[in-house]
Amino acid sequence: MTQQIFVSIALSAGLLLTGCRRHHENEYPALAHGTQVSPTTIDLQNHAAQIHNLYYTERQPRSNMQTMDLYLPLDKSIKPPYPVVLWIHGGSWLYGDKKMDCLACQLFARKYAIASVNYRLTSEIGFPAQINDMKAAVRFLRANAGKYKLDGDHIGVWGVSAGGYLAALLGTAGGVKELEGSVGHNKHSSRVQAVVDWCGPTNLNTAQSQAGPNNKIRFDRPGTAVYNLMGARMDEKSLASASPVTYASKDDPPFLIMHGDLDDAIPAAQSEELYETLKKEKVDASYHLLKGYGHSFAAPEHYKLVEDFFQRTLEKTKTP
Repeated sequence: MTQQIFVSIALSAGLLLTGCRRHHENEYPALAHGTQVSPTTIDLQNHAAQIHNLYYTERQPRSNMQTMDLYLPLDKSIKPPYPVVLWIHGGSWLYGDKKMDCLACQLFARKYAIASVNYRLTSEIGFPAQINDMKAAVRFLRANAGKYKLDGDHIGVWGVSAGGYLAALLGTAGGVKELEGSVGHNKHSSRVQAVVDWCGPTNLNTAQSQAGPNNKIRFDRPGTAVYNLMGARMDEKSLASASPVTYASKDDPPFLIMHGDLDDAIPAAQSEELYETLKKEKVDASYHLLKGYGHSFAAPEHYKLVEDFFQRTLEKTKTP
């Protein structure tokens, strides 16, 4: 972006668990606690054409949650086709909405197409419906690339907390047929070319053991977020089938993973585990442990990392 746009928003949605683990600073890049800035948002009305409540499914019956809002740049100097950033909200897979804290809209709608996506929540249906929906949303963007002047070869995804989990699973499970679902546009690929995961859980089998003593919510009890997601299927095999780390492979897209070291909702060790797993597969991945931050972080340097990452990856990667 030629002009930095920073938004100071408390990303409180998607609380799941607490805890953190110390990392060696020479092992994992750490950012100093930055000074929060006053809220500064772009005027979306003047910078982006908006198309709301697009159904990304083909078949009936379909849920009202299977919709997205699409934002397209109005700046005539930005030439189509537009790279796409898919924004996935948090909310413990139980609440939240595509209009909630859409950082991608606020930061990047001047230069990218932004798709802010709803998905079926656990009050309606459990796993794998959520990742089925995200994959359908990606396929919809490719199927309609010509109609909306999108670059179907350059789709990135950014999610926070529960949305970070879905972003990571989109990245690692790009070729996993069992998670594709059949709600629409299945002739197109659901692979993405870049993943930004902010503080998402990544291994549902290890999250509880990695949590600190002051955790807010447990992963393994009835009524908690993961229990609701899995429909009480809390055995090791089922939890592994829903975990992004399970599907990591050498053909995964680049990842930018960020997590506060004081996170009291999701253990920072979850992000470390994903990072280590991706590096073993020789995936282009970076992990930033944000010193002094909890489950919410929104400093200028955090946004700059995301901006630089999307500039690099959405220009160079291609759909396999």
